Amino acid sequence: MTWTAFQTTALEQSILAEVRARTGLSFRKIAGIDTRDPGIAQAVLPVIKDLLGRVGGNDRRDLFARFHTPEAYAYLDDVLSWWTNEQDEQSLSGLSQVLTLLVKDRDAVRVWRLCQELPKRPFHYMLLSKLATLPSVEREVKETLVQDLNAGAFGANELFFVARVHDPRIQRWFEGQRESPDPKIRQIAKRVAAKGSKWPKEVEYASTLPDRRMELYSVEGDLEELKELLAPFAKTFQVKIPVAIKAGSFLASAEVDRWIIAHIADAAGNPFALWFRLEDIDTVEIVLLKRAVELATVH
Repeated sequence: MTWTAFQTTALEQSILAEVRARTGLSFRKIAGIDTRDPGIAQAVLPVIKDLLGRVGGNDRRDLFARFHTPEAYAYLDDVLSWWTNEQDEQSLSGLSQVLTLLVKDRDAVRVWRLCQELPKRPFHYMLLSKLATLPSVEREVKETLVQDLNAGAFGANELFFVARVHDPRIQRWFEGQRESPDPKIRQIAKRVAAKGSKWPKEVEYASTLPDRRMELYSVEGDLEELKELLAPFAKTFQVKIPVAIKAGSFLASAEVDRWIIAHIADAAGNPFALWFRLEDIDTVEIVLLKRAVELATVH
């Protein structure tokens, strides 16, 4: 039987039925197969490998995604074969991310060779940023990245990955982009420049989510407009926001999608908590709570 992408619902049910028959494990969706669990990975990945020869379309992409786990390293040769021969762009996107996770220094030379020989896959520079950390190809990969930077070969989204690479030439290139006319490139450049900088003493990562029952006001917007976003907080609730927090430099080195808490107060000394979360590198969500929480992890 040949399964096609046009039978998506029935196909997924058939795939899950075969997984259940061969492993004894039941799942409601392919995306719900958590192969980060070593036991599940050991049981299910061999079945998924077999199924990939008969599956196309969205379900094929979902099956590839099950290999995005350290438990899939034994399948690196298969991943490389799929990544080399796959034609679907979305599937290639997922496979590039899988390969980035799995590749180790012992594999780096052959992966690097494929990166040079094949047309650039989606997330090409994500993969190169990983290869740039592996000693056997580090020098060559960094040389290529520097050359591509100087040639203007990158879009802003790709630069996000290159910015992770530790190299003084790359650092200097980004430092020269802090006034770029492209707002996304400016934000990436600021993040590079902020590496290792200290945060204001009132600011730290939170170990909990903000308690929305205590919310007084919230807003989201462009990170470059942070001062304007914070203005209603000070005006309406009379909270005192230190200059260092208004400047927002600490957000340039913050992790995306991780809550940060700033402990502030009003003129009478009543405690408030100002929460920040980067939705991406240039969009921030801000929440003001009535009181600060004590559960936080120091930056």
